[in-house]
Amino acid sequence: MSIARKLNNQSSDNQISKNSDKTTSERVKETHTSELVLGICSQIGAKKDLVIKALKSELKSYGYEFMDLKLSKHIDDADAPNFKYNDSQDKTSGYNTIVRKIEKGNHLREIYGKDYLVNLSVSEIANSKMEIFKISGEKDFSNISSQRKCYIIDSIKHKEELNALRDIYGDAFYLISVFTPRSERIQNISIPNIAKNEAIEIINIDEYQEFKESGQQVREVYVDADFFIKVDKKNETEIKSKIERFTNIIFENELITPTIEERAMYEAKSASVNSACLSRQVGASIISNEDELISVGWNDVPKYGGNLYTHESKIDNRCYIKGQCFNDSNKENIRNVILDDFKAKIDKVVSDDLEKSKILNVLNKVLLSSSIKTLIEFSRSVHAEMHAILNAANLNGVKLRGSTLFCTTYPCHNCVRHIIAAGIIKLYYIEPYIKSKGIDLHSDSITDDTILTKDSKNDKVQILMFEGISPKKYLSFFNKNRSRKNKISGKSLCQNRDKSKLQPINSLSLQALFYREIQASKRIQDRIDQLSSKNENQ
Repeated sequence: MSIARKLNNQSSDNQISKNSDKTTSERVKETHTSELVLGICSQIGAKKDLVIKALKSELKSYGYEFMDLKLSKHIDDADAPNFKYNDSQDKTSGYNTIVRKIEKGNHLREIYGKDYLVNLSVSEIANSKMEIFKISGEKDFSNISSQRKCYIIDSIKHKEELNALRDIYGDAFYLISVFTPRSERIQNISIPNIAKNEAIEIINIDEYQEFKESGQQVREVYVDADFFIKVDKKNETEIKSKIERFTNIIFENELITPTIEERAMYEAKSASVNSACLSRQVGASIISNEDELISVGWNDVPKYGGNLYTHESKIDNRCYIKGQCFNDSNKENIRNVILDDFKAKIDKVVSDDLEKSKILNVLNKVLLSSSIKTLIEFSRSVHAEMHAILNAANLNGVKLRGSTLFCTTYPCHNCVRHIIAAGIIKLYYIEPYIKSKGIDLHSDSITDDTILTKDSKNDKVQILMFEGISPKKYLSFFNKNRSRKNKISGKSLCQNRDKSKLQPINSLSLQALFYREIQASKRIQDRIDQLSSKNENQ
């Protein structure tokens, strides 16, 4: 007897009658849940609470309830064996409180796994379902049913935390990255018991702890968002409409089309995949002041006769063919020359080999963390922004004055001066680039101050953080997922929908979702047991 017949024999005649006319797709979708999981990523000091409040307000109109999951609470509540933090005596109590929590979170990731904190949140979700549906075990799905529930995880600080959530929830998970200008974040942190210079230091620690694998990596998480939103003093009143648009898209409640900024950044992101650069893929697009696409560009090695090497090039001399990044190898050569020169000098004054080795090790660490690592002039690649500008020039000398450039990465100082000279007046980016000295070198002609007052002169190129739907979600979010019209009458179906009955455009099987959540919960206990066993054997 076939499996299908066995299963049908176990079902009632009434149930068989109900399902007989349904397609496989319809049957599968009936097993899906309406649950949503929203992850929040924001730099410390950003006004994320305003975004969360707007999300809750809007999703209530879709009939959703909420469960708030704060990773910072897990840090406060968790037992952290052998964790030590010595308060800096020259710092304020506010500074020490924040940095202590950051370091405790790092310690927890280090001993229990980099995804530990989000696994605790996922475990909370699983436990709540077990209580609601009276589930006795990980394979007990008899009572589980769909919920219109939204889980808000606040806030994600490490790439492995994000990876874990995407693995568990797939496309039913959305990362929302909240941006507030740095000047405002400094003000928000600089409360009476935290000095301004301490606020700046805290922001730097929060964004990226380079030499700590378990440290915070907000910068890396931020850029991987599904939706970017800016919150500053000037646009707080616009948050509601931006969130409403986002929810309309993920439920396909209304027919929403891309903004010019979303279209242009998608063009830039699409261009970036042409790059074979070993360091990073960067794409750029240029839009005229009439919102027309002028050109695109990406970063790669230039070839004789014009343009860049591509897959179609008969002779390919890109760096990956040559087997190395020439910028990195040149920086390594500089470090080695300094070390060799220094060694030759200390050989004359230090006789003890062990002492020499200690001195050279210290120097090597200093060089590795020095500004040598930020050198970019040995790269063979034409940068994406420059490629886009050159492509525009080759199009019968198209004038770029008054145009806007979109780039997947913040421009380096080499590109900044050409952007200024080309007459481009505005630039949008997603990924920060800490090596750039563009503002330092050209503060007379370029600014990343997004809050222009009425008295501000519009006499500088504005560098702005992109906001809107991420280019990686462009096709899945803006593709038609549901019928837009009645096939007989031709009338639009895109208005006056019942929000409380709309399903998210992305969903997962109830059983599969719960099973994945249980596995994340077990991962926590497995790691704790592993550490306990290790300690007992020592």
